[in-house]
Amino acid sequence: MYVSEASDRSESRAAGRGLLRRDAPDAGAPRGPATRQWTPPRGGLSPVDAAQVLAWLRGALWLIVALAMVGMIAGMAFGTLAKPRYTATVDILVDPGNLQVVADDPIPQAQQSDAQLLAVESRLRVLTARATLADVVAALHLDQDPEFVPPSNALPFGSLFGNGAGVPEDAATTALRSLAQRVSAGREQLSYVVTLSVWTSDPQKSVNVANAVTAAFKDELAKSEADAIGQAATALDDRLNALKTSAAAAAEKVDAFKRAHNLVEAGGQLTSTISMTQLNTQLLDARAKLNDAQAHYQQLVAGGAAAANAEALDSTTMSALRTQYSTLKQQVDSLSQTLGPRHPTLVALKSQLVAAQQQIDRETARIVQAAKQQVDQAQAALAALQKQAAAASATVFKDNAAQVELDQLQRDATTAATLYETFLSRARAVSQRQQIDTTNIRVISPPLLPDSRSYPPRTVLLVAAGLLAGAAAGAGIGVGVGLLRRQGPLRRNKSHA
Repeated sequence: MYVSEASDRSESRAAGRGLLRRDAPDAGAPRGPATRQWTPPRGGLSPVDAAQVLAWLRGALWLIVALAMVGMIAGMAFGTLAKPRYTATVDILVDPGNLQVVADDPIPQAQQSDAQLLAVESRLRVLTARATLADVVAALHLDQDPEFVPPSNALPFGSLFGNGAGVPEDAATTALRSLAQRVSAGREQLSYVVTLSVWTSDPQKSVNVANAVTAAFKDELAKSEADAIGQAATALDDRLNALKTSAAAAAEKVDAFKRAHNLVEAGGQLTSTISMTQLNTQLLDARAKLNDAQAHYQQLVAGGAAAANAEALDSTTMSALRTQYSTLKQQVDSLSQTLGPRHPTLVALKSQLVAAQQQIDRETARIVQAAKQQVDQAQAALAALQKQAAAASATVFKDNAAQVELDQLQRDATTAATLYETFLSRARAVSQRQQIDTTNIRVISPPLLPDSRSYPPRTVLLVAAGLLAGAAAGAGIGVGVGLLRRQGPLRRNKSHA
């Protein structure tokens, strides 16, 4: 006969209590070949109901209690013995735009929002970079801190978890690796605020390390900016030397060309041009003087004695002679009315009058001769100046031809000098800019002394978690054992079949 589903459930309950033997035959079933074959219900074992689970849990109650106690003890031990971690946090505003202290800054400013966010992300990487953390290790002497560099006897199996190369690390590298594991930084979406987290086993040490990382971060950014500007300054200096040499060579070409062509400048003009200009001015003056002298002479010659006498009136000598002549003339006319023509007094006066007239004639001739000499002198001066001008013209034409090439050389020299001055001014400005820190980094929330540990959790929570975990493990084991016992008869009957 076949065993029903109800009898199977009763067997399972008996098995759960440990009261039913899996290999015992059914007492109420008739003996015979048919009664030795156990056939499960069609479709396999029947579903497990809540009664069976409760039976299994009751059967494993001692195990559940034992594991719950073990979990409580383990949680309490872990919460008491585990090395605590105290986390200090700093909120840093990382502005992607530097402070604008000069008009023409060699470091460009990010204008678009995407570029600004990329700049912030790049600076976020600098915050936890090895160079920044190495400065912190050196500043706080973390390579001498047992927390960051455990003693060698404290890690007997440290060689199994070393760098894999079999080469022992120095204390600074070990401290750097340990610090890198304790420092983390993140940025909120669409924000320039970066949160730095640092944990150690001491609250004050966490605050000190967080402050040191922030200070090293600022210094590293300033150093990076100074290095970038320093590279620009070095490039400018290298180019400046080449420009200086080029400007000097261009100026030397100008001087060599002037010496080769005997070109002398004064006030920005060639002396030959200045001389020619002066000669032209002198020629104009000489022609004017000649014209005046000729007109004066022609006037004297054309007017005869009357013109000469009129001109002579302007002479002091002639004025004195004419005054003397007029006086003698009056005396002669006066005595001629009372004395005879042969009177000695009248004859003497007439003789003096003739002598005065002769002196006047000689003075007049002298004046005409002086006018003629002025004409001759003006002509000679004009001829000499014309000769000089002709000789200077040839020099000027030659110098003007050379002046064209000289102007080109001077333009090249001026361009080279201007370029050199521009680069020199820029190099000086960049050198001064290198000494200015324009990074816009501000700490908006300085680290506070942690009032509780961040790891492990509170001991009460660990005890509660251990209790629950132990109880759950015991319950799981009890249910698992019940399921295994329930499936035992099926396997045996299948093997008998």
